[in-house]
Amino acid sequence: MLRYCMLFVGLLSSLTSCVDVIQLDLNRTNPAVVIEGRITDQDSMNEVRITQSVDFDHANEFPPITNAQVAVRDLTTGQTDSLHQSFPGVYPITKLTGVPGHRYQLTVTIGEKSYSALATMPPRVELDQVSYTTDNRLNGTSIRTVATYTDPAAPGNYYRFVNYQNGLASRTFFVRSDAFINGNRVVQTIRDDNITIQPGDTMAVDMQCIEKAVFEYFNGLAQLQGDNINQGVSPTNPPGNLSGGALGYFSAHTVARRTVVIP
Repeated sequence: MLRYCMLFVGLLSSLTSCVDVIQLDLNRTNPAVVIEGRITDQDSMNEVRITQSVDFDHANEFPPITNAQVAVRDLTTGQTDSLHQSFPGVYPITKLTGVPGHRYQLTVTIGEKSYSALATMPPRVELDQVSYTTDNRLNGTSIRTVATYTDPAAPGNYYRFVNYQNGLASRTFFVRSDAFINGNRVVQTIRDDNITIQPGDTMAVDMQCIEKAVFEYFNGLAQLQGDNINQGVSPTNPPGNLSGGALGYFSAHTVARRTVVIP
């Protein structure tokens, strides 16, 4: 889960894969509702996770919220999916699959409190290839994945990249905008210091096309990790797109995946 320097850090399930300002507090905090929702253009990657935040000095265990009423509505078609809990705090989206250009609304009710968010799925950009490169450092040689894609001519595209090492998602937050690459073919090395890639590993990379608000959210978390190349959001204020005072985000994004085996 997203551990906000309270710290909560969201690890999306089989895949893994944004405006109120969230003030981080490294000391004692009142528990806050944490909502991490995603609807994608894939059939099996769509869910909402709801937990409570914990203090920074507590174990990285986040109590699930099991009594929530959760719904996702496709505002383009009018179809609504009322979600039912599959595991404690996990509410899968089973009746909707995301479509680029469609707008979605998430609503969550917990007791007398309500939270909501809106998200529009951006156009899909294909991931042409995933390869690898070696990075020579003073302490040895590291292997990094490389994603190749073509950014669309229209500006305003945002991407999140997620490494999977032998099927396990990395906890690194790596995002990029098209501010300096608009309309170009891009060969993007993915910096990820949370994993050590070894010969024989099967590496998959997911490229998510995300909204600007989601980019800013993960960009703020990446700055907290110290792994980000983007400028902008203060690391003390990773923004979320949820109303009602909840932490977290709701994202509608496409997912493109490629795999490489490290020789």
